[in-house]
Amino acid sequence: MPTEMKTAAIFCSLASLGLVGATVELTEKTWAGAIDGKNAFVKFLARGEAIAAKLKPDWDKLHEDYKTSRTVLIAHVDCTAGESLCGNHGVRGYPTIKVFKKDGSPQGEDYNGAREYQGLKRFVEANLAGPECSLEDKAGCAPGELKILEQDFGMPTEMKTAAIFCSLASLGLVGATVELTEKTWAGAIDGKNAFVKFLARGEAIAAKLKPDWDKLHEDYKTSRTVLIADVDCTAGGESLCGKHGVRGYPSIKVFKKDGSPQGEDYNGAREYQGLKRFVEANLAGPECSLEDKAGCAPGELKILEESEAMSVADRREKIKKLEADIKDKKAQAKTLDREAKELTGTLQLVRLGGEKPEKVEQLVGDAEFKEHCEARTCVLAFLPHILDGGAAVRNDYLKVMDKVFKKSKAEGTPAGFMWLQGGDQFEIEEKLSLQFGFPAVIALNLKKQRYAVHRGTLDEDGLSSFLKSMMIGKVPLAPLPKEMPKFQKADPWDGKDGQPPAEEEL
Repeated sequence: MPTEMKTAAIFCSLASLGLVGATVELTEKTWAGAIDGKNAFVKFLARGEAIAAKLKPDWDKLHEDYKTSRTVLIAHVDCTAGESLCGNHGVRGYPTIKVFKKDGSPQGEDYNGAREYQGLKRFVEANLAGPECSLEDKAGCAPGELKILEQDFGMPTEMKTAAIFCSLASLGLVGATVELTEKTWAGAIDGKNAFVKFLARGEAIAAKLKPDWDKLHEDYKTSRTVLIADVDCTAGGESLCGKHGVRGYPSIKVFKKDGSPQGEDYNGAREYQGLKRFVEANLAGPECSLEDKAGCAPGELKILEESEAMSVADRREKIKKLEADIKDKKAQAKTLDREAKELTGTLQLVRLGGEKPEKVEQLVGDAEFKEHCEARTCVLAFLPHILDGGAAVRNDYLKVMDKVFKKSKAEGTPAGFMWLQGGDQFEIEEKLSLQFGFPAVIALNLKKQRYAVHRGTLDEDGLSSFLKSMMIGKVPLAPLPKEMPKFQKADPWDGKDGQPPAEEEL
């Protein structure tokens, strides 16, 4: 096999092992660019919520099927971080799945089908997936791709497919220039010398520089020692530009792997030949290839030279054996993964054995409040005193809370529900400005130190609407008062009417 094909095949073997690629999480800044020109299947979730956790393995498996697709995007949005996207798209519960077709409404359509892998896969194939460029689907190829696809590289089918993909990549027909964001910065530049252009999208000088910069990127896109990258200061890289002192556009900076994290300004030539000379003289290190054996570690050099000395037939046999070994290791990994999932299920059952069934709880003290509400949003209802209406009125309110609790749980809204008798916690009620009477309902989040007051009636529609609106950011929040008093101990309710205090004789 020619050297270029060998390098391509090695790279694609790494890809087949899952050593490249990651699940797509969309934010307000990355949304438009990610879904542009694709049919997107998007899961809106609240991190840590049980139903979302149950769906995750099947969703991740679906993502793996389409992570290199040119027509389909499988992605998710974390509504505890990307709240604005969830509000903009009318998300009311978690997890919610929506379909965004490239020629459809920007609001998307609700997906109400099966939520296990096979059902999800059938839907995508029937409704979203378009033609891809492959040996099995030549109709999806552009003319240049088809020409490469139909060449005979004299390799087994598996290796031919790998080489075709990487040849397409080398022509720029797949893949894209590396654009760094706050989240991807550290991982991308780790262990490399990075040459980074900070730009403002649409700016004239940046547009003029782009062809030479893209050509430079092509030269080093498979390099183990050099990274050529962009940061868009008008989009996902805005914070990076401020952090690295960028004052004008485009600015080019050099980040050496053993140098200052702030980098150094590059003030040299800005045409291809000048940029290339600078990289070769200052950033490029030895690579491992037949042309550059000095860049190989001892173990790599041994493998490379053994392969070089083989006949074509022996090399094909060796490749066949390695592919079989990889397949075997993958099968072992699947077995271990299945066993780990079974153990995880057992672990959950063991844990459940020590937990009470979740329900609307009476708040009888500060310890119970923190146990119930420390890690999530909580709804607290201050109900009228037992002497104001008796057990019948209180039970009516508790039935409303129970219905809304069960409904929110079914919809995946991560909230706890507790009630207490109004007037028993005077200091806390005063701090939270609940002097308007009872019933009074608040929702609070101890981690975020924020709370909201329900201004409507305590009925099923009003309470459900309040909770949903709060979860998508449509209810004004106030900071929890500083030095919040502790909840005082209260007697558990016995379910009966209250007894009025005996009148004292004069």
